Amino acid sequence: MSTIINTAKINGSNTAAVTGNASITSINTAETTLSLTKVPDATTVLIGNNITYTITIQNTGTASATAVQFSDTLSPNLTYVSATSDNGSTLSYNSTTRLISGNLGTIATSATVVVTIVATVVG
Repeated sequence: MSTIINTAKINGSNTAAVTGNASITSINTAETTLSLTKVPDATTVLIGNNITYTITIQNTGTASATAVQFSDTLSPNLTYVSATSDNGSTLSYNSTTRLISGNLGTIATSATVVVTIVATVVG
């Protein structure tokens, strides 16, 4: 049995970088507060089956977070299947670096963007 650690990151032009590791992390700045929550759909997954991570980025600050960049490096125990965002942002996958990334654009005050990553467990 192995433990899969999978970390996602967000940052914006007027925010500090936020990193989440299947937990909640918040960064406060003068005007924006971005939080990131990463939740797997299962705690135990058989090799060969898919796991889905739901990553929720929320702005609870008093100003819009602009130019928000998302990145998530897949564990070597996972094979990329897909990555989507509910705000229509394009996410790309680099198979060499195993990095999923994209520009989430502006996240308004009280707004939430959800990124969904599907991967196959390979070891």
